[in-house]
Amino acid sequence: LAAFIIVLYIAALPVQWGQLAADYPQLDISLWDLGLSINFPALYSIGTEILTLVFFIGTASVLLWSKSRDWMTILVDTSLLTMGVSAYPTLDAFASTHPQWLLPVQLIQAVGFGSALLVFYLFPTGKFIPHWTLPLTIIWGIWMMGWTATPESLPVDVESWPVLLQSTLLFVFRTDVVSIAETYDHIR
Repeated sequence: LAAFIIVLYIAALPVQWGQLAADYPQLDISLWDLGLSINFPALYSIGTEILTLVFFIGTASVLLWSKSRDWMTILVDTSLLTMGVSAYPTLDAFASTHPQWLLPVQLIQAVGFGSALLVFYLFPTGKFIPHWTLPLTIIWGIWMMGWTATPESLPVDVESWPVLLQSTLLFVFRTDVVSIAETYDHIR
């Protein structure tokens, strides 16, 4: 699985490069005046993505090498790898030009976003503490699988919601609740 994800990401890099290089034509003259290549924005963006992915893969490799039989380590490794490739729009660019790869890309992204939340809720004990994080994880997992199956035809378009409602959704499923759950876990 890891090899497939990495090969898919490498195959997506030229597509992302083409899109990034086409996005910055108005900067040509100003970049040249600064002594930079006209491809600098694309190089910087791709370079940042690759460095991030190398860091994620390196961290996952060290963890897997040290505790390869621990299920929590495997979950963290899966999350690191899938989030590493999902954090940037490279796979989306690839799927937009190669529609036959849309489902695998969306599955990788769903696993990445779903497993990241799961890692934060389970770390470090491997248990859902506080217990109310389990139903949130189930709802988030259902949402991710529904988004993967039919992202355009979901009955709810979150981006059209009022900002306050979007913020509430992010609060419930992401950073703030994760922080509260982690704080609760460490206080106990």
